[in-house]
Amino acid sequence: MNKEKKKRKTRRDLLLLAAVLLAITVAAVAVMPLVMSAHYLSQYKAFEADMIRRTLEAKRSGDFDATLDGEAVPVSMEQIEAMQALLVKKGPGIRDRKRPEEEGLRIRLGETQMILAPMKLKGSGLKRETGVQIRYVYANGKEFAYDTDEFSFDQILRMFGD
Repeated sequence: MNKEKKKRKTRRDLLLLAAVLLAITVAAVAVMPLVMSAHYLSQYKAFEADMIRRTLEAKRSGDFDATLDGEAVPVSMEQIEAMQALLVKKGPGIRDRKRPEEEGLRIRLGETQMILAPMKLKGSGLKRETGVQIRYVYANGKEFAYDTDEFSFDQILRMFGD
């Protein structure tokens, strides 16, 4: 009888342990997307703050320029600020590390750079098939990039008079 009791207790303990492990796994799977989303949002906010700070510094110093597909193009700080206002208004897009095929528009703000390029987008529920990849290169070389379907690359070019 003692053996039978011990066997039932061991089985009950194993079932309890399995139930606890299952609950922990389900909770982790449910919480992980929230943690990842919060991390991405904090990275986006850091990008936004650095972009604004570097733009103000470049505006004061006059240390900014732009190239389109590798060729120098005239650019004013008002055009840069208008483009950045659009980015901030539209908010973060989909995080992406894949590079677009075209070089696009490169804006240098002192030691930082913003690269905007047309990008073929994949997924359901998109507003357009070709969106824009926004890549920001910090002064230390670290990059933050995301894709958006909120506006087209042509809209960006029109802001710069092309």
